[in-house]
Amino acid sequence: MIVNHLDVHVFIQIEIDCRELRQSLPLSQVVPPRTLAKVDIVFESQKAGSFQRGVVYTVNNHIKQHININAKIVTPEISLSHSEVFLRPTLGVPQTYGYSEVVKLTKQNERSGRVFLETRENQSVCVASLPGNSGASLFLKLRGSFTSP
Repeated sequence: MIVNHLDVHVFIQIEIDCRELRQSLPLSQVVPPRTLAKVDIVFESQKAGSFQRGVVYTVNNHIKQHININAKIVTPEISLSHSEVFLRPTLGVPQTYGYSEVVKLTKQNERSGRVFLETRENQSVCVASLPGNSGASLFLKLRGSFTSP
């Protein structure tokens, strides 16, 4: 949170130079006199372990300061109802559109997390988010299509 106690506008710029914090916004803004503003620092990482990084911010293009961002990344414990998922045809739907299956994801610990699936093209796609309470379950319907060569 940025607090401007002055009677003039203040220009804030934030310099982020790492992938883990690249979703943080806004990176620059003008804070009106006697108001509050906020910058959402968003942290994303797929590697377990500790994270520490300094972030530099500038006030009115000449006062530089920094803050430290610290995080501990842990691996969520998620169980899947099936070890393999086979998409089955849906009755009454053409086979080019109608393959699906439902799987159940259950989280064993108190940490929230997101579920990613990898496509055949090796692209990672976020398909679900799990809340931060133990035993939370999510039913996920997977769909696919079939085309012949």
